[in-house]
This record gives sequence, C-alpha cells and structure tokens, in this order.
Amino acid sequence: MRYVESLRNAVEELLSSDDGVYIIGEDIEEPYGGAFKVTKGLSTKFPGRLISTPMSELAFTGLGIGMALNGLKPIVEIMFGDFVTLIVDQVVNHLAKFHELYGKKIHFVLRTPSGGYRGYGATHSQCLERLFIGIPGLKIVAPNVLVNPGELLKKSVYLGMPVIFIENKLDYGRTLVHQGLYKEVFEIQQVPADTFPLAIVRPFGEDSQITFITYGGILNQVMEAQESLLLDEEILADIVALTDVSHIDWNVLVNNIRTRHVIVVEEGWENFGWAGYVAYKLNLIADYK
Repeated sequence: MRYVESLRNAVEELLSSDDGVYIIGEDIEEPYGGAFKVTKGLSTKFPGRLISTPMSELAFTGLGIGMALNGLKPIVEIMFGDFVTLIVDQVVNHLAKFHELYGKKIHFVLRTPSGGYRGYGATHSQCLERLFIGIPGLKIVAPNVLVNPGELLKKSVYLGMPVIFIENKLDYGRTLVHQGLYKEVFEIQQVPADTFPLAIVRPFGEDSQITFITYGGILNQVMEAQESLLLDEEILADIVALTDVSHIDWNVLVNNIRTRHVIVVEEGWENFGWAGYVAYKLNLIADYK
C-alpha cells in the first residue's frame, strides 16, 4: 500500500463511520481531489461532507475551529505547509487553548504537506512545523513510511486535543515499509510510546555503532545513509523515527537507544531546531545517569 492510499482509506473510513467528520480545504472535491490526491473520489461518495473553500487559509481554518467547538470533528487541509503562517494567530492564541479553557475535548486535525526536494520554489518547500512544536495544547504528529499514516490520522481525530498532522510531499507516492535490503538485513518494528509509536530499524542480531533519530519524510534519506554505511563502510546503524514530535516519551526513546553515538536528523533550518533540542535533551539525560 502506498502512503497516499493509507491516508485516503482512513479518511473514507472516518467519513463512513462518523457523521461528525468533515473535510475542509482548497480543491478537495472532484474532479481534482486535492493537490496530492488524498481526497480523490470521496466527494462523490460523501456529498456535503467535503467542503472545497476559497483560497483563504485564515477563513477555512476558522470555520474548522468553530465546527470543533460545536462538537464536530473537522479535518482541515492546508494545501502546502508553507501557508500555515497565515493561521498562526488562530491556532496558537485560540485553538491551542480551547480544550483547557472550556474543559472539553476538541477534535480538530490540520493536515498539511511539508518538505522540499520537488522543485516547488521558495514558498512551497519549507518545513514550518517548528512554529508549532513547543506550543502548549498542540500535538504535532508526523507519519513516515514505517508506520501506517492512516491509523495515525484516525487516532489524531479522536485524540481530544488539536493535532497538526505533518505529511511529506515525497512520501505520498512511496510504498509503506521499505523493501530491498531491509527485508534481508534489517528488522523493522514499532514500539509503543505515550501516545504515538516509535518506528525502529535495526540490523538483525548485530550490535550497532550509531543511532540515527529522525522524523517524517527525511527518514528515507536516513535509511539510504544506513544502507550506505553498511555496504560501503561496514558500519552498522540503528534508526529511531518518532511520530509524535512535540510530546516525546523520553523514557521510551532513551530505552531504545543502544549506542553511545547518536545523530539527530531533521529536514529544516539547523539553527534552534528540533534536532538540536533532542540532542541537548539526550545529553542532559546522559549526564544524570
């Protein structure tokens, strides 16, 4: 199954099983079915439940927030993650606080593609999830090809707090669970964490020298590096890929690092980023052990 198919199946299942679920965004109805085709074919199956909007992220995000406050379960799609800049005030100063202010569960998911490598230019190729990581009241979830993105999306819808669901442009066409060398040499497993799992890739029955920690679509380049290190340098490496990047279960993460050398990788600007904080936190934990 491809990444995009997993998401589409999940959206269809949510629409079929729960009348409170609505999909909101630009060009999500037929015949376009969304820029990356996650909603392709669904508007004809569920008339009135997919709402194609004008080109105003501020307006349709506000619509989704209002629906969530009234007990519905909107999934809002921002066509390109770069345009989350247009909704920061609503999300940070309002949405993130509602479930605490009103003492009620808020079912709201904002889906958006992140990342570069497709030649989309300066305003369609950024990783701006860092704007929301660290904001109290928001959960940032980033699926990858080692997990089932659709299952993570369904869990996000019913989590009871707002979720920013970060997809990756290059992942949509990829097949879930990497094949090739990984079937023969590496084992892939999912480890339960506080809310969303870790995905781990390790050599079968071998002690590694390096652990990569990462999330999202950049995992694929990390997996290529893992292969290259093995084939070219005879260096064994583990990979730990997080799916919950805002509320890290540090105990589970630390217990699944079995090497002294750790490299943290993210796609995005290096200064003051997620990778730097994870490296700092792991170093701090190691100092106390």
